[in-house]
Amino acid sequence: MRYLIVMRFSALPAAAGRAVPCPQRREAPVGQIMSDQSTITDIPLDQLDTAVETLRRGGLVAFPTETVYGLGADAGNPEAIAKLYKIKGRPAARPLTVHLADTAEIPLWVREVPPAAQKLIDRYCPGPLTLVLPRRPEIPDIVTAGADSVGIRLPSHPLARRLIRAFGRGLVAPSANRSGYLSPTTAEHVRREFGDEVPVVIDGGPCQLGLESTIVDFSTDTPRLLRAGLLTPEMLQETAGVAVAAPAEAPAATAGPHYRPRTPVRMCPSADLPAAAAAELSRPHHCLAVMYHSPELRFPQSPGLRLMQLPGRPEEYARSLYASLRYLDGCSLDAVIVEELPDTPSWEVLRQRLAQIARK
Repeated sequence: MRYLIVMRFSALPAAAGRAVPCPQRREAPVGQIMSDQSTITDIPLDQLDTAVETLRRGGLVAFPTETVYGLGADAGNPEAIAKLYKIKGRPAARPLTVHLADTAEIPLWVREVPPAAQKLIDRYCPGPLTLVLPRRPEIPDIVTAGADSVGIRLPSHPLARRLIRAFGRGLVAPSANRSGYLSPTTAEHVRREFGDEVPVVIDGGPCQLGLESTIVDFSTDTPRLLRAGLLTPEMLQETAGVAVAAPAEAPAATAGPHYRPRTPVRMCPSADLPAAAAAELSRPHHCLAVMYHSPELRFPQSPGLRLMQLPGRPEEYARSLYASLRYLDGCSLDAVIVEELPDTPSWEVLRQRLAQIARK
């Protein structure tokens, strides 16, 4: 039995020479991200049973979280996890995160929880936070890539929590995309990426946040920020009561290409954006998209130009970013130019993410 995917969201087509605003949803602001605001909160029992049975047989199930869609496998089944690595094309050196439904399950996977980490759990779990903690020895090495630590996350999306509870064990669930590509924020993204390779996809609508979880490593004496997210270092440090250091270089969990669309992307300052678009369009048979957020910008009329206007607030921009880039990836473009984001703290994580997207 297959779970029929119903497409509930896609970026609107970017019309040539005129702006098409991305869809916006009324959501909780970033400061309230620990409370999921998803509109789809239940799944029919027969479909839930199908998903659980698939996981128990060692299969894979894609499901929504508040951040991005995850590709789930039984965290206690090395064969299922090996299948996940193969389908994603994920390097074996990158460990996986165990997704749980309730904080009471954390001691089943970790040896200890430092006091500072417990404060973050109390404040932000369930929510867009992954904690790397000392692992219990019985966890399969394939989960942790042989490390003595394991990532733990409690997603807040109600469908993710219901699936994990019904399954009765933790799920490893990296983003449901080919390794290195843009993370999926709708069920349709997953279906288009994997097709019949992942026949069970739970459709929870578009993800509330649209960016991956913040990762903090508590497996060493000094907590380290391994991946920036919507939970900022300032928020983490204020809650934990300790400093959170940024690593000198990317660890194995986050090293290598990430978040890359297939179409070349480059950044451009706001003031230079119209001229940069005109210069690109002067090339014969060149097709270009411009993704911008400043409504006052004006661009040349050209049949080779597609304009995509994103929201001007960081939380709404984050929600639209991956879906917009995925849409543009399907438009047979030669390039995408993205307006640089404001150099302010509220935009910092998005500035970092776009820098990774545009990196050659």
